[in-house]
Amino acid sequence: GSCLVNFGKPINVTAFLKEHPDMLDAELYRTLTSELQNRMSELFSYIPDDEDYDAGWAYTKVKASDKRGGSVYGRMMASREIINSEKDPQMLELALDFDRRRHDAGLSIKAFNGHCAGKFIIKTLGLLLFVPFVALFGILAFPQLVAATLVNRLCIADRAFYNSIRFLMALFVTPLTTVGWLVALACTGFIPFWPSFLFILVASNLAPFIFYKVIEWYRVWFSELRLFKYPELKEMFNRIKNN
Repeated sequence: GSCLVNFGKPINVTAFLKEHPDMLDAELYRTLTSELQNRMSELFSYIPDDEDYDAGWAYTKVKASDKRGGSVYGRMMASREIINSEKDPQMLELALDFDRRRHDAGLSIKAFNGHCAGKFIIKTLGLLLFVPFVALFGILAFPQLVAATLVNRLCIADRAFYNSIRFLMALFVTPLTTVGWLVALACTGFIPFWPSFLFILVASNLAPFIFYKVIEWYRVWFSELRLFKYPELKEMFNRIKNN
């Protein structure tokens, strides 16, 4: 099944032992294990793996779509409330049909919430301002992007691990590329060295993360653009969302 887990505050074992000095080891283990299970169970969103699993998950994604910009804990609690609520079987069937058609159209669920022409125009103007930064950070992050793409294509079979590989490549390859950019800068001599040195030192380390984030914005923007071709999907989304 699918779940969203947020691990909360750790148990203060030292304080617990001081409060229960006469408790036997076996009882201590059982008590602490039980407390850990209780705390973790409060942080799980669980969907039963039954015949309605896919429909229930599709329904939850639509109903919780406006919570995606909030905290992990807020999204988790919103999803749990929806998962545990009573659901109309017709809405579940509609949600499953919507999810399949959305995937076939290649549209992000993030494109549907609040989709309208006015917001799309404003977002388009805003994203146009990011084009120079995308180009700059794309150049600085290019070695990390190539390394992550090669590892994912050649070594990783499960796409679920792609983002983890991208993060690792950004973490380990970035120091090497930063040195390379600084050496290239020192060899040119066309730009004042110290301001450029500080800029590259900061920007090259942030570039992979900023680039991935901005590309995600553009991906959603492209989904919003194509969504104008699928008014029936937008209507289905609104029916489920407002149910």
